[in-house]
Amino acid sequence: MKTIYIVCVIALLGAMMVTPAAAATWYVHEGESIQAAIDSALDGDTIFVHEGTYNCGCLELNTPNVTLKGESADVVILDGLGAPDNMRIGGSSGAYGCIVEGFNMTNANYGVTPFPIAPNCIFRNNVFYKQNQNIMIGAANITFINNIVLEQGNAYYSVQVHAPSCTIVNNTIRDCTASGISLETGDCVDCIVANNNIISNGYCGIELYGAGSGNRIYLNNFVDTGITATTSGTTPPAVTYWNSTEPVTYTYGGAIHTNYLGNYWGSDYTGSDSDGDGIGDTPYTVPDGLGEDYHPLMSEFENYPESHTPTPFPISGSVAYTSGGHVLDPAVMVTNLASGEHFTVKTAAGSNYYLTLTNSTCVTAGDTIRINASDGTASSETDHPVTASDLETGGFVQDMLLEAGDRPDLTVTEKSEDWVSLKDRTYTVTYTVENIGGDAANASTTSITIDGVGETTDSVPALQAGENYTGTVGPFTLSGENDTIEVCSDITDDVDEPDEINNCLENVLEFPDMPELTVTEIITPENIFAGINNVISATVANNGDADSGAFNVSLAADGSPVDLAAVTNIPAGNNTTVSFNWTPSGTGNHEICTFADCNSEVEEPDETNNELCENVYAALPNPDLIIAKIALTTPGYANEDNTLRVAVTNAGVLDAGEFTVSLSVDGTSLPDQTAPSLAAGATTKLEYIWTPASTGAHTLYAEADTGNAVAEINESNNDFTRTSVIIGYTDWAQFHYDAAHIGTSPCSAPDTNETLWISDDIGAVGSSSPVIADGKVFVNCGGTVKALDESTGAYLGDHGPGSSKYGSWASPCYHDGNVWCAMPGAVNGGIMVADGKIFGGDWDGHHYYCRDEENDEELWNITVSGYAAGTPGYSDEMVYFTSWVYTGGHIYCVDPDTGSEIWHQTVPLDVCSSPTIVNGILYFTTYGFYSDGDIYALNATDGTILWSQTIQRSDSTPAVVDGYVYVCAGCAGYSDLQTYCFDAVTGTPVWATDVNDSIGGWTISVAVADGKVYVGSSDELIGCKGTYALNAATGDVIWSHPEGGSSPAVAHNTVFTIGGGRVYAFGGGEIPAGVTFDHKKLKLNSNGILKAFITLPEGYDVADIDVSTVECEGAHAFGDGSVIPGKQALEVKFKIQDLVNVPTGDAVSLTVTGELTTGERFEGSNTVEVTAK
Repeated sequence: MKTIYIVCVIALLGAMMVTPAAAATWYVHEGESIQAAIDSALDGDTIFVHEGTYNCGCLELNTPNVTLKGESADVVILDGLGAPDNMRIGGSSGAYGCIVEGFNMTNANYGVTPFPIAPNCIFRNNVFYKQNQNIMIGAANITFINNIVLEQGNAYYSVQVHAPSCTIVNNTIRDCTASGISLETGDCVDCIVANNNIISNGYCGIELYGAGSGNRIYLNNFVDTGITATTSGTTPPAVTYWNSTEPVTYTYGGAIHTNYLGNYWGSDYTGSDSDGDGIGDTPYTVPDGLGEDYHPLMSEFENYPESHTPTPFPISGSVAYTSGGHVLDPAVMVTNLASGEHFTVKTAAGSNYYLTLTNSTCVTAGDTIRINASDGTASSETDHPVTASDLETGGFVQDMLLEAGDRPDLTVTEKSEDWVSLKDRTYTVTYTVENIGGDAANASTTSITIDGVGETTDSVPALQAGENYTGTVGPFTLSGENDTIEVCSDITDDVDEPDEINNCLENVLEFPDMPELTVTEIITPENIFAGINNVISATVANNGDADSGAFNVSLAADGSPVDLAAVTNIPAGNNTTVSFNWTPSGTGNHEICTFADCNSEVEEPDETNNELCENVYAALPNPDLIIAKIALTTPGYANEDNTLRVAVTNAGVLDAGEFTVSLSVDGTSLPDQTAPSLAAGATTKLEYIWTPASTGAHTLYAEADTGNAVAEINESNNDFTRTSVIIGYTDWAQFHYDAAHIGTSPCSAPDTNETLWISDDIGAVGSSSPVIADGKVFVNCGGTVKALDESTGAYLGDHGPGSSKYGSWASPCYHDGNVWCAMPGAVNGGIMVADGKIFGGDWDGHHYYCRDEENDEELWNITVSGYAAGTPGYSDEMVYFTSWVYTGGHIYCVDPDTGSEIWHQTVPLDVCSSPTIVNGILYFTTYGFYSDGDIYALNATDGTILWSQTIQRSDSTPAVVDGYVYVCAGCAGYSDLQTYCFDAVTGTPVWATDVNDSIGGWTISVAVADGKVYVGSSDELIGCKGTYALNAATGDVIWSHPEGGSSPAVAHNTVFTIGGGRVYAFGGGEIPAGVTFDHKKLKLNSNGILKAFITLPEGYDVADIDVSTVECEGAHAFGDGSVIPGKQALEVKFKIQDLVNVPTGDAVSLTVTGELTTGERFEGSNTVEVTAK
């Protein structure tokens, strides 16, 4: 199974364009193209598909908010014709908010696939019949409701969710081969799975495969499934809710109960129900440590209907005059004419509002409600027929109107405030009183109230009907940030009005928003130099409530203006940075000041906080040489030439002349190098050759300008120290051994399946490969990379994040004491390190990146066609990338320093594998979703294809050794599994394993060492079900083991592989060595030498001992060692002062360890008398 998205490209032959029957609805009839309608639809359109069978292959919907609606799932059939999907949502652009309903989808790998850029979609009332995997939900907030899923035939899942906040409710999922519902990956959080019938599914009812926390699973029926629930060997989520999170009122057995409701587990739950509430007395323990259903149901969830209380039915409205005035304290009567019932009517004093509270037991659809309203003189009556809609929405509103007659009615129609002085915060109020009644009004009085206090009154003359009067009062002083101002007409009730509550008008006057400018920071360079230009910056903030508009900012030095900067605007709450030029006249201390709004162009509430000053020192200009970094640009093997690249930067302002750069390792100097000059701001890189004599940590110390030839700004920052970790040639430090992924180790390898150790279940990612370096095994465990002791398998600690997006299997990478796994977003492809750079891809981001190994700075990136899925390869100063587009593969050769493309080759099938580069030839494999795959050999210099051979489909990375290339292939459940050997130059087949042996797999990469090929056998869940050792010459099985098998790695006579979350180590063990010492009595802390004489058992040669690996109680051997003629013994030397933690005593055991050049370890010990100095 490939748990990664694929891009479906289906040609629409003979497509018939349809025209819209209405502005936003497109109609499709049998024989016409649904895809053509989809391509024509715009955001918000609807596509209606009439009855018929549509042989449409894979439909692609990439427009948001489109509704795709079939006439009915009973009569509209979508035949996928064997395509990857019946329907794909958001495969190439955002298609959020779409609705798909009313279809019967069949004959495709997936029924429907919403991609991550298609959130908030709804899939309802569909049938999914006989697909391989029916639904794969990769977008957030998807609703999957009222669907039927039948007879899914794949071994993995029927409905798969690996996105957050999805809702899976009211579906029937039955008679499927695998899991009914599968919640997968840590992205699957906070989902709801409820009211689903999950029946007779072969593998399990529900699977939580590495799922996240907070998912709620309740009121489901899990009946006649293989397993009710399972993790399939993954880590259970921290929190899963197996019952409702709120109490539910329901009816069971004729009685009403309130409780939390869980799931019905069929015959798997054997508890009793003593109180008859339909909930088991004891919790149901969900398998695989998934938690407990504390409220298991005794029967199917359909037997627990929710109980409902009568629906409230309020009747309300207002009573007003036809002229517009309110009828205060009206008399209202409400009667149900069908029953004759008079309802109680509530009114409030001084209000024209009435309210009747009743419910659905008193009113039914078809009843007539009569409402009578009166002011004591005039009255009005109306009848309202009750509709079903009224009952559903809960009541109705009926406003009543009365004829008022001819009376005056005064009201304040307008009021406004004008600022007299913002500084003094004073203002006036202007108002308009109008007679909106039908008769003349006598003279009246208007009041002005501020914050509830009557401030003043104003006289209004008599007004004829329709006349108005405008008056202005004040000034008033704003009491705080705002004033509440109310103007009321006829305050002394001189006028008899039909509406006495429309006399007032109120508003809140707020102090106007103003900008507030202040200089918050002066930004100066690290060094300021006299006599040359220096750039001084300042941050100006607008802490006010209004935008500033344009203004100027000034810079002054020692009280004299220097420069001016113009600002067009700073929005309220924001800031901006301005820059000035300043050339100090001399060295020494200077005061610099910046002043915002220096020309007083902006009115502010506080004009005293606009200036900020700072004392600075101006020095003489000079160069400044610093060591930027020391990079180990080679693999870092002991007893081999390695390159150390020292970067020197001139951080000063003047160019530097000739200077010397020194580099030492563990206090021993390498030859100095001379830089002829270095411009200000420039960096130069110097390379030193270093041949380390031993593995482990070494101290590197570099110093620029060791002879003090350059006068600098700072003479104390010229040196740099770091630690570099050297490994052995028989370590396996990167995926598939090294940056070229050759897949073979120079060490010996085990001839039997004897295990050295088996780790605990640490959650090791299936199909990932471990790496071995510095005595540790580094393992991708998804959330983190874990380190194990190489000799014992004991857990040592974590080393940064792992990678398992969409169930993928990137492998770690080790170099110079650091560990990586994959770039963010990567799928399968991991990190590769070479030439002081880190290379990796981001999968669906379509990019590969190159970053600096020392500071992680991005150096460049390249965009590729399709998915960036492989681990990059490196050889002969070229870096290689692969990508796939379904269907089709790409291989790129790129300059590692610039990212410039050197060549680009394409092949017909998908290239999901990583490249292998050996002897100028690049090897890779291809994957065919519906066909065999291939292995290719390309000229690594120009990309021309040298040869190819057909193999089973594969993502495997080939291994190349001694003129042969080895690879494995095949997808369990879809094709045969095989492992192959070809001539590396001609491609001629040499051997292939029998398909009946099922050795190999598309996710596995073989390892070759000591004439043996180590390979696993894939299972159907992206894991492995066994490890094999094959004869490299014939392909015959030498040994096998029923566990492990995931992309083996070989180091130090040991095979390391992953299976079932554990790491398996085969072989290993130390060769017993004889050891004698030249001292019978050892005096600690002396400056002397301790000699050890090492012998090995028959069959081993002491001349094969790698002296750089030999240690005695923490002390490394020094020198080359010498074989004692005729004695088959090797003499090695240790400095006594380097011995650590050695106790004193008459017979103290000292242990000597080391490795042969084959990677095999040896150990021996003897006793000496030890005394203190």
